[in-house]
Amino acid sequence: MRFATVAETKNGLSSLLERAHRRREPILVTRHGKPYALIRPIESRDLEGEEWSRLARRALAKAWAGDDDRYYDYLK
Repeated sequence: MRFATVAETKNGLSSLLERAHRRREPILVTRHGKPYALIRPIESRDLEGEEWSRLARRALAKAWAGDDDRYYDYLK
């Protein structure tokens, strides 16, 4: 798990999101040295709600169309 301050997160959000996505690594955002937020990649269990699952699968499949990341193959 990577730790990042709020300031680091603000200045490098894109790279932190990329790191979480590509490395499948959660990032704990801290504020004044205490846990504040969690950035983590989406997993299939996050999409398992009844209505959410149906809507999200279509929306995410469209959003990730052409992405060469094998993690999203289950959406197709």
